[in-house]
Amino acid sequence: MAGTHVNILVWRGGVGDDFKSTRHAALFFIQDGNKKGGDMVHVSGTSRNFVFQIREGYQPETSSNLAGRVHVALLPHTMEALRAKSQQVPINNAEDEWNCQHWVGEALQKFVGDGLITAEVRAKAVDEMVDIALQAIDDQPF
Repeated sequence: MAGTHVNILVWRGGVGDDFKSTRHAALFFIQDGNKKGGDMVHVSGTSRNFVFQIREGYQPETSSNLAGRVHVALLPHTMEALRAKSQQVPINNAEDEWNCQHWVGEALQKFVGDGLITAEVRAKAVDEMVDIALQAIDDQPF
């Protein structure tokens, strides 16, 4: 089936800042068979100041900080349609603890609600994203 691959990307934090809560997560859409790059959609910023961003033509392999990639699904939708759905996901700037990892989970929940993926596919993908984030050191060392 031709379509668009939906992936979760997770990056390490910067030098001295690679903690579980500072690992950055985003969705990455790439057309089936495309080797030139895809579209990364994510929220960027700091607590209570997140904004939605799209980066077209992104090639995750070029980042030395990429910690992992989770394949979510191959969908019969265009990257443009998936970007548009992603833009509809609310950004929660009311809670200090909310971050990009939460947004990815909420974006995938929207995909479940829209019938694009199953709840089981979402749960597996989010679990894998969390596993990658948990490879970082604790935020609060003892």
